[in-house]
Parts: sequence; C-alpha cells; structure tokens
Amino acid sequence: MIYFIQWGDGGPVKIGSTNSAPHARMSHFQLGCPYELRLLGAVEGHGIYESALHELHLEDHIRGEWFRPSAALMTTIASVLAVGSVEKCRLGSLPKRRENPKFARIPRDILDGGAA
Repeated sequence: MIYFIQWGDGGPVKIGSTNSAPHARMSHFQLGCPYELRLLGAVEGHGIYESALHELHLEDHIRGEWFRPSAALMTTIASVLAVGSVEKCRLGSLPKRRENPKFARIPRDILDGGAA
C-alpha cells in the first residue's frame, strides 16, 4: 500500500509504503512529531510505485521520504487518489521527472505510461 501523509496543513508530505494499515504508520510517526500529521490517502501498490513517485518529484525532495508540497506533487497525489492506484495512473502524463541513476531499476513503462 502506498500512502501520503502530510505534516500539518501545507507542510511536507511523506510518500511511503507499508504492508500494514496506513493509520498504524501515521501513529508511529506522530509520536516523534510535534505537529499534527494527516493522512491524505492511500492506494494499493508496491514499493516500486513508491520509488516511481519519489523519482517524479526529485525537485521537491527534502529528506528520506519527505517532499515539499509543490503544486506538481499535490496534483500527482490527487491524480493517484482519484484513479485509486499508482499502477493505473499514467505517471508519464504527470509532471516531468529528472533522470537519476538511483532509479534506473524502475521499469520505464511504470514511469512513462503506467498500466494500460
């Protein structure tokens, strides 16, 4: 499961994956965070799709799995949540990514066209 957690209202967004309930992950993070976290949403998907989302938004990367809530990132999240799956979302039609060798292992079809 891929989840999106935001720090406060308008704060950084965590893009993560879990095999358990996203609320359980959020509770874990909340313990060490002085600001309220909110779950923006979650969809079915594997870690490879989490990595694809990270790659798409390298320009917004802060640290670890945390990203600035740019208009491009928030549009991607809204699109993924509307479709209900990262796999079904045509990521290549969303904001352009920068090439990064770290993500060379991600199949191009995931990034450039998603599942048909």
